[in-house]
Amino acid sequence: MSYITQADFVPGQMTEDRLVQLTDDDKDSVADAGVVAKAIQDAEAEINGYVATRYAVPIAAPVPDLVRKLDIDITIYNVWRRREKVPELVRTAYEDAVKKLEGIAKGTITLGVDPAPAESTKSSAGETMGDERVFTRDKLGSF
Repeated sequence: MSYITQADFVPGQMTEDRLVQLTDDDKDSVADAGVVAKAIQDAEAEINGYVATRYAVPIAAPVPDLVRKLDIDITIYNVWRRREKVPELVRTAYEDAVKKLEGIAKGTITLGVDPAPAESTKSSAGETMGDERVFTRDKLGSF
């Protein structure tokens, strides 16, 4: 499950013409859906890498607005860096997204969803309780 689609950032964050310019590898004047999907996939892998320290990933629907915003900013950065020098505004948005992800990983920023279950501190080995042992080395020493 993807956190965003191309429609989440085009045309609001990026024009269709710019997306075509940055992704049209086969020169057919159409944005390459595979390139966009890869940029989204890479952004989500980066998000999950940070978020997995506190939350189960992938994050279940409904995806928090913060995750969607971070995904858009990182995806746009991924698309830009394929072809051209990344504009300052896009680079800054990416760096801010990474800082927020670091905050999520540290627990200073919350996503507003239930965190992942805590690891059990108990050993996975079984524990038994019962009567004292009948046969011990001392009792069976001569056998």
